[in-house]
Amino acid sequence: MLFAGEFQGTLLQGVAAAVLLMPNGRRYTVSQLVSVNHKDEAEYTALIIGLKKANQLRLKTLAIKGDSDRVFNQVNGLTPVTEERLKKLYRVAIKSIRTFEKNFLRMDIPRTKPPGVISR
Repeated sequence: MLFAGEFQGTLLQGVAAAVLLMPNGRRYTVSQLVSVNHKDEAEYTALIIGLKKANQLRLKTLAIKGDSDRVFNQVNGLTPVTEERLKKLYRVAIKSIRTFEKNFLRMDIPRTKPPGVISR
C-alpha cells in the first residue's frame, strides 16, 4: 500500500489517498477530501483510509509505504506523538495496523516534487 496526504494551508483543506497494489496486478485506490489544519493530519488520514480498505479486502499481510517522516517515526515508536491534533489519528492508525498478521511500514517513497505540488 502506498499512501500520501497533501494540505493547502490557506484553504485548510487537503486530500488523503492510498493505493493498494495486489499481487495479481489489481489496484484499489481510495481518496478523500479532508478539512485539516496541518499536512500531518492529511498524511495520517491517507494511512487510515488505506488501512480500512485493506481490512475490507481481508488482507492478512500488508507492506505500507509513504513519504512522511513524522508518521513513519511516530507509528514505528521512534518519536512520541505530542500534538493533540494527531493523537486520535495515531491511535486509529495503530489499531488498524495491528489487525494484520504481518505489516511492514517503510518510508522509502522519495518526493519528486516539492510538498504541496499535486500532479494532474
